[in-house]
Amino acid sequence: MTVFLSPEQMYKVVHSPGFTLDKLNVHISQNFTWAEVFHFRTLYEVQQADFKIFQNAFSQSGLLERVRTYLTQKLGRPAVMIVTSWYRSLAANLAAHGSGHSAHLEALATDFVVQGFESEDGNRYIQALLIPFVFPASFCLELTGGKWTHVDSRVFRFVFDMNGHVLTGEEQKAFMQKWGRHV
Repeated sequence: MTVFLSPEQMYKVVHSPGFTLDKLNVHISQNFTWAEVFHFRTLYEVQQADFKIFQNAFSQSGLLERVRTYLTQKLGRPAVMIVTSWYRSLAANLAAHGSGHSAHLEALATDFVVQGFESEDGNRYIQALLIPFVFPASFCLELTGGKWTHVDSRVFRFVFDMNGHVLTGEEQKAFMQKWGRHV
């Protein structure tokens, strides 16, 4: 039986006596867990996260479920997304050399790789598949040079690179043409 905890429930668990990080191994959504939200975070960082972080993570999990469904359809098999970064404290974001305005700070961004597509070319292929889905699904996609795939729930919808450059429609099309073939 899969156990799901709402943001309210998880926040209470995190602040209950005797809380340990292994208690994060419950689902936030069908395919993602609270442990993935706080991947590589310390007990202190988890307990210092305010309630808004838990609410935002729940919202972000909805986006991740839509992305997973889309990728599953495009790949013709389940897209197992391995989260490498979701929520970051300010210290963790600095250590990761993240932007001072990173959506990770609010739990509204997730970096992941798709199982079977972990290589640089594989990550670029996944990103090329996602470009047409950015606008109907309302999210931002970062082209990361193939290191991972980054999606976030910013109000704006755009595709950008690691230098913060927002790609034009022509640049997006060129990226899809170059990397949109099965690797």
